[in-house]
Amino acid sequence: MSSSDDKGRRAFLRGGFLRAFGRAAPEASAAAAQKVEATAARAADAAAAIERALDRGRPSDAPLAPVAPARPPAPPIPLIRPPGAVDEATFLQRCRPGCSDCAVACPVQAIRPASPRMRAAAGTPVLSPGRVPCTGCPDHDVPPCIAACPTGALHPAGSPRIGTAHVFADSCLAHRHLVCTTCRERCPVPGAIVFRAGKPEVQDKLCVGCGQCVYTCPAPGQAIAVLPLRDRPTPVDPSVPAEPSPNGEQI
Repeated sequence: MSSSDDKGRRAFLRGGFLRAFGRAAPEASAAAAQKVEATAARAADAAAAIERALDRGRPSDAPLAPVAPARPPAPPIPLIRPPGAVDEATFLQRCRPGCSDCAVACPVQAIRPASPRMRAAAGTPVLSPGRVPCTGCPDHDVPPCIAACPTGALHPAGSPRIGTAHVFADSCLAHRHLVCTTCRERCPVPGAIVFRAGKPEVQDKLCVGCGQCVYTCPAPGQAIAVLPLRDRPTPVDPSVPAEPSPNGEQI
């Protein structure tokens, strides 16, 4: 092959490559431009989303929604307190947890400290009539537990009642058609437990909640229990001045 033919072939091939590259270059440039535009659009969308999130976190001039008032504190759980105990809320304010003066003074050792499960009442004096009944100390003008209390949580003018007995018919022998009158026989308050149709009934106005019936009940299950008083009176202490009412009268 002559040199002139070789030069012609090279020129032809070179021209074909240049023509092909010339057609492909615009297509590649267009694809790259579209890719750049898509990337820019995604970046713009992300920036807008971030701005909206920041706007939600900024304070606005719109009035705030009213805040629901806090719930009032729950009333204290009623417990079986020694004789003369004032109302439960006042008792917890006056009684010093860990004070054992009333427990030490109790001649039958019926008073014990409340368990830690009682939370705010933990360590304060309680009675467990089913374990040790309260005798009420009838030989004393003022029960020793009340006389020993240094804070007025047990008040001499307070109620001698510590609870009310309640009979559980499912466990009571008399309710199961058996002859049993032990609770009435051991009750120290005449008329506090009466029998009707062979079944015991507790007279709430007479029962003091001493627990003698609970302690002596022969039923295999818990047939009777002492329930704490929900409302205990708080005697007015003459040494504390009465608070004036809004109209100026003493209350």
